[in-house]
Amino acid sequence: MANELEHHIERHWTSTSGTYNRWSRNHLANPIIVRVWRDVLEKALRGETSNVLDVGTGPGTLALIMKQFCERVTGVDIASGMLEQARANAQWLGASVEFRQGDAENLPFPDQFFSGLTNRIVLWTLPHPEQALVEWKRVLCPSGRIVIIDTNGVKIRRTLRHKLWKLASVPLTLATECRNPLKGRQPMSVWEQLPLTKVLRPHWDVGMLARLGFREIETSIVSRSSFGVLEYLKHGCWGDYFVVTATRGE
Repeated sequence: MANELEHHIERHWTSTSGTYNRWSRNHLANPIIVRVWRDVLEKALRGETSNVLDVGTGPGTLALIMKQFCERVTGVDIASGMLEQARANAQWLGASVEFRQGDAENLPFPDQFFSGLTNRIVLWTLPHPEQALVEWKRVLCPSGRIVIIDTNGVKIRRTLRHKLWKLASVPLTLATECRNPLKGRQPMSVWEQLPLTKVLRPHWDVGMLARLGFREIETSIVSRSSFGVLEYLKHGCWGDYFVVTATRGE
């Protein structure tokens, strides 16, 4: 069942990569959004910017933002379609970022290779999130920084407030991103098979990082409203982002 679910998720992200990238390009072209994420990532990485890995990079949004202040950035994703979009975005921005195909739960990199590791809206999509965190720790060097960015979007989808807001946001998204946010979404029955849709986060993340020996674990919130009124009206229905940061032990 796990392998079947993994293949299903991979096919989903590849098939929706073009549409998803319209959202990504909208963010990369918006100086307010870029500034917010750059500030968040610079603060979270605490100077560990010599060689950073972005796991589940998708169209490369975070990787391309980090290239503004990181010496070397690599993005990895399981979906070939997403990687095509990421490489096109790098060419569009003239940014030198390496994008490689790989599984977030079984990374194609040697031990203690990266000074920092980031991911956004990735951990909850994985069938084995504990295994992924073990793997992410493996590729981090001692004192390396991990940055987990996510939302509780699946739980939010159950609320009437979210459903009404999402419907109201469709015209704005169509007008500004040329995409229908309701098209291509997987039914709740698919996502609810994933383990992190059943736990309290970021409480789970903090506890798991502590058990794996990470230190200096901190949490914070990135409000959707910080991206501007238009972005808040379009995507605020998904709730705010939470950020969990930590340092790998020796």
